Amino acid sequence: MGFFVKTNPQDSISDISKGNNLELSSVNPGAFAFAWSFVKELARTPNRVLTSVVVIVYEHHGPKGHLGFAPRISPDHFRAPFTAAEGWGTFSQTRQAQGQKETIAVKYGKLRLRTLAFEIAEGFSPSGATFAIKGKKLEAPIKVEGRRVMVTLPEETVIIAGESMDLELA
Repeated sequence: MGFFVKTNPQDSISDISKGNNLELSSVNPGAFAFAWSFVKELARTPNRVLTSVVVIVYEHHGPKGHLGFAPRISPDHFRAPFTAAEGWGTFSQTRQAQGQKETIAVKYGKLRLRTLAFEIAEGFSPSGATFAIKGKKLEAPIKVEGRRVMVTLPEETVIIAGESMDLELA
């Protein structure tokens, strides 16, 4: 499912979410509903502007159950929508001196996960990961390579619409 959102860089997300100066194009008619939901999700953060800059480096491999994020703008307090093979949702990240918290919330469809990857702050060296989903709090092994941390969940996990996963690196 692919779509393109064309706007003027000067337009605020608030203007865009109202449909002002917005052009959507797609090779898949079903992508229009997703694109509109995507723009409305962006509108929840006021005073943001759509531009042609890289906001986040994103990895997804549906069959392997892999999802990864590396925010490039405001990584200490970041929130953005994402798409996956069978759904979409929001990703948020908060960094503090002694830890980093990631939240993956599925808004539509479902998300199968087995591994997760995140970029960590320079100088931060986590020793483990704890995640919570469906009322359960579990630990997961991690592998750190430079500023990238790979989290391997104990078993494949499926998050459905309306559910979220909180993950803490400490």
